[in-house]
Amino acid sequence: MGEVVTSMAEKRSSSRIVPIGSNEDIVILHIDGDQHLAKILDLSDGGVCVYLVEPDAPVQTEDTVLMSLYHQEKVEEIDVKVCRKTGQLVGLEFLKLSREASEHIRSKIIRLEVEWIRMKPGD
Repeated sequence: MGEVVTSMAEKRSSSRIVPIGSNEDIVILHIDGDQHLAKILDLSDGGVCVYLVEPDAPVQTEDTVLMSLYHQEKVEEIDVKVCRKTGQLVGLEFLKLSREASEHIRSKIIRLEVEWIRMKPGD
């Protein structure tokens, strides 16, 4: 399902989970009144890295946008800051998470980790 990805060089304070083939790995970025689909590449309690489906989506570093994240039949709307952008890859930092949104993100990370463990071949 995913794997934990960490990198000291990138100054990440949280481990990452990478969803692979999940039904919940799509987010919507609301930019200038339009909706832009993106696929989650990695997820942590502090942010998310996404792949923009549309190569020309108007996303710039330092922008603050609204992101809709689906989890267990509920949609969380989260303010995010664009920390980095390379082509269609965008690193987003969560801003002002509600307690409920934070709990849903942690729950999503745990569920993705469990699914990843189930997919690993036996030792």
